[in-house]
Amino acid sequence: MADADPKKITEERSEFRHRLSEGPAGRVWDHDGTADGMAAAMANAAGVFERYGTSFFRLFTGPSSLLQTLTVSALNDNFDALRLYCTGSAVRLAYVFARLRALHQRADEAAAFAQ
Repeated sequence: MADADPKKITEERSEFRHRLSEGPAGRVWDHDGTADGMAAAMANAAGVFERYGTSFFRLFTGPSSLLQTLTVSALNDNFDALRLYCTGSAVRLAYVFARLRALHQRADEAAAFAQ
């Protein structure tokens, strides 16, 4: 399978996705179709992003991110929490992490996730 181009990947092909919200359940902002209803929904969504967005995205960016530092034992120990952000089984998630480690030329870690 070819590496995904992050500039072209679509939401449904992303391994890690979650609707941003105040809690563990994803959120959809309803509106009544009017300009005022849309403005209120957008203001509410912007507020949620301001309060929770940075910490959410920090999980997945930078050298100390979950994507860079997660170990096999941590995957096993924390799978229930990680399920909020991924769409597959523990086996699928281990496969994704194996591919990530291989992409970054971390062969020993890739092999550990593959096992």
